[in-house]
Parts: sequence; C-alpha cells; structure tokens
Amino acid sequence: MKLKKMTNKFIIFILLFTQLTCFAQDMNKGLDILKKLETKFNKTQNIKGEVKYVTSSVNTKGLFYVKDNSFLIKSDKIEIINNNKENCIIYPEYKEITLTKNNHSVIFFPFKNFINFCINECKSKHKEENGINIVDIYPNPNIKNKYRKIEIKTKNTEIKSIKLFHKNGLEEDIYFSNIKYSEKIPDSLFTINKYKYKDFEITDLR
Repeated sequence: MKLKKMTNKFIIFILLFTQLTCFAQDMNKGLDILKKLETKFNKTQNIKGEVKYVTSSVNTKGLFYVKDNSFLIKSDKIEIINNNKENCIIYPEYKEITLTKNNHSVIFFPFKNFINFCINECKSKHKEENGINIVDIYPNPNIKNKYRKIEIKTKNTEIKSIKLFHKNGLEEDIYFSNIKYSEKIPDSLFTINKYKYKDFEITDLR
C-alpha cells in the first residue's frame, strides 16, 4: 500500500516536472524569437511595407514607413504621422486633423521600441501552428498599460501580425506584408505641413 502511494506521488511529480519544463521551454522559445526581431529592427533604421488594420468598427489597409523613431501610416481612411515629438492624425474623408504631443498611442511602431517593451516588461509563451510562430505576451500588471495580452505571429524571422487585447475588451489586429528593409525614406514624409491641408479643420491639442 505504501509502495503504491509512493509510486502515485512519483508519477504526479514527474507529470508536474514535465509540464513545468515544457512551459519554461515555451517561454525561452518565445523570448528567443522576440530577441531575433529586436536585433533585426535595431540594425535596420529604415523599413517600409504594407499594413492592414482591423477592429470591430474599422477595416483599412495601406502603407507604412518607419525611419529610426519616426513613422507614417497611410491609407484611404486615415493617415498617421509621428516624428517622435508630435502625432498627427489625418482623416481625409472628413477633412479633419488632430495634433497631439507624442503619446505613443500607436504602440506597434517603431518596431524596435515595441519589441523592446515586449522583452523587458512582459512574460511570453510560444507555440507553433502550420509553420507560424505564435508568441503570446502578457504585460507586467504592475506597470501602467491598457493591454492584458499581445500576440505576435512570425514566419521565417519575419513579423506577420500583431494582435492587441485591451483590458476593456477591444481587440486590434494588425497585419504586415511585403516588408522591405534599408530603403531610402525621405525625412519629409514625417513633416507635419499644415499648409498642405489648409482646407482641413485642425484640432491642436499639443
């Protein structure tokens, strides 16, 4: 009887040890993927590509440009210019512009800052499905942020998508394609030129 109890305890211990080992390996794999992305984005200052942004109320696609700490997202419905000091949101359909100080409202650009946040302020877990690496990231609850979870998908060391799970229930899906590195990107793309939009209503909250 004692031998049976000892055997059962030993089996339970082995099962728990195996689960913990697998969990640790998943965390290490996820961290390794994030660090490879960090290395790539730190080496490359200029990045451009196509982006698709989807929420329950928005579905738009366009182009993005990243140069060091500045970025531009350009689509038919919205244009966002951020030069690391100011943030400009342009709504062409409504001829409206909102200007604010850089409030980091677009968390996923620049890529290098976003990945750095995921590495240093979060815990991660990895899984793989059909050749796609999926890294689930859980922000530190002790730091101020609006996300309960972030999901990053990569393939062949290339970032494919980011999914943001807000604490209030909102979900944002961002898909990337045709990413090109070390492209020449002019500084003028990140200049907020009010005269270009003289017919627009401008709300300046800086």
